[in-house]
Amino acid sequence: MVLVTLYTPWHSITAHFGVAIPTIASVLVIIALISKFAGREDFARKLTYPIKVLLLLSMVSIIMACVGALIDFPASAFASSPLFSFKTTFAIITFFVYAGMYYTVTLMKDEIWNTKLSLAYVVALAVIGMFTVSTLGAVGGYLGKGHTVLEFVLRAFGLIS
Repeated sequence: MVLVTLYTPWHSITAHFGVAIPTIASVLVIIALISKFAGREDFARKLTYPIKVLLLLSMVSIIMACVGALIDFPASAFASSPLFSFKTTFAIITFFVYAGMYYTVTLMKDEIWNTKLSLAYVVALAVIGMFTVSTLGAVGGYLGKGHTVLEFVLRAFGLIS
């Protein structure tokens, strides 16, 4: 089932960057965590600023992806489709996940690598963020193409049969 076949030039810019940038930010957090446990805390500290910048860009790209969806899809789709309702909810959750990461990294700066609780919080948000971003991409792929490699996730949420 392909809900909408509208594919504008905005899609490539907004949706794909809206998935890629937050994913890269999350991966850098995981790399920094691995570096810390591998005894390379200096490398983790050097990643703090790029992570902060990518988290800020993540929030901007998520907003742009939402704006792009408003351009790409008719407004009636948001009200009538459970997939769109789910996607809207997950986009909001994803934004706040990355906002929480950004706030924590900005507040803690390099000290985040020394504080176990803050580090655990940011790593948990990075993992949650990767999950929510992947799920958003899966719903978008299903809406646009009628299939996705993550259909099992959509089935788990009861969105498709």
